[in-house]
Amino acid sequence: FSYSAQAESVVYNFDVNDTNIGIVNGWAFDLEQPDKAISIHMYIDDVIQSALNTYIARNDVNAAFSSQGLLPGIPRGFNYAVSSQFHDGKTHNLKMYAIATPNKLIYNENFQIQGPPTLSFSATPSQIKLGEATTLQWSTTFAASCSGSGVNGTNGNISVQPTQSKTYTITCVGLNGSNINKTAYVGVIVVPPTLSLSATSNTINPGNSVTLHWSSTDSANCNGPSVGINSLSGSLSVQPTHDQTYTVTCLGLNGGTISQSVNVEVRNVI
Repeated sequence: FSYSAQAESVVYNFDVNDTNIGIVNGWAFDLEQPDKAISIHMYIDDVIQSALNTYIARNDVNAAFSSQGLLPGIPRGFNYAVSSQFHDGKTHNLKMYAIATPNKLIYNENFQIQGPPTLSFSATPSQIKLGEATTLQWSTTFAASCSGSGVNGTNGNISVQPTQSKTYTITCVGLNGSNINKTAYVGVIVVPPTLSLSATSNTINPGNSVTLHWSSTDSANCNGPSVGINSLSGSLSVQPTHDQTYTVTCLGLNGGTISQSVNVEVRNVI
């Protein structure tokens, strides 16, 4: 907001920036005391916060009002920064008094100052095995927008599945224009595949069946060409007519392979 006015003998002009950093810049003087600096008292929520004299040289003001008795060299300007304790997004009241005879209320308005943005960002869990997923979660206050690592909005969560250890970064822009960023590290453990293969019996009579059981962990796929196995775990009934070796091979998520074999003997019955 910009104000320029005269309250009886007090002439003043100032700008109030209440949406970003809470700065009041301006000048003022008392026509009844043109040879002196004037005192400005700042009240927030009816509690005095500052009592300051005009202390900034404003030769332009002295020159413009020289016909009304303002003398050169007398400071007319002032600057006041609202304390950070009021940068909380809540509504407060600011009053400014020019200390003259009598004192003049030259400003009385409510304001809101958004605080600097805050950001919390984490990965849960922070360590996973290759092929698993983790959740990135973030929350903010006084943020207008956030970007990076696939995030959308100022609060939320997303699931990610990194193929290697990775650091995720997000940046949020505050309502006051300042930025904040945070990182979250996800460690990816590369585990070799495991495989277990067994048969319900290793020796059968002709015409009988046997069931193969297999299970694997940390594998991308498994196959057993001789019997059509194509899943990571399961069971399959087979009926060999002669001694047979069954083999399953699994490809690990880390690119390695593992194989297991089981022998089934068919008895010779006379």
